[in-house]
Amino acid sequence: MLIVTISKIDRWGREKNIDKLIEALEHSDEEIRKAAALCLGKVADRSVLDVLESAYERDANVFVKQDIKKAINLIKSKKFIPVGTPIFANTAGVKELKPAFSWRFRQGS
Repeated sequence: MLIVTISKIDRWGREKNIDKLIEALEHSDEEIRKAAALCLGKVADRSVLDVLESAYERDANVFVKQDIKKAINLIKSKKFIPVGTPIFANTAGVKELKPAFSWRFRQGS
């Protein structure tokens, strides 16, 4: 028997363990379903939009539906720029762009 807690859901979100978060959308506890939906929204993986929309239609709890809708809107609001897409509107006269700094970001603690 798997015991799911809100802290586990949060950890799964930080680890981007999408399969477990999707599974948690079916949990009997409404708080677990809400937390799973919000974590999926934070992960912002467009591949889960269909799953979230299906969960939204299926879930009877109004509060769970609100959080699923928040997650859907969060994912849809993210702007994804495909690799290789020019990000400057006018690059006329620019021969070469060199980064001034190089940053590495790590998510989580």
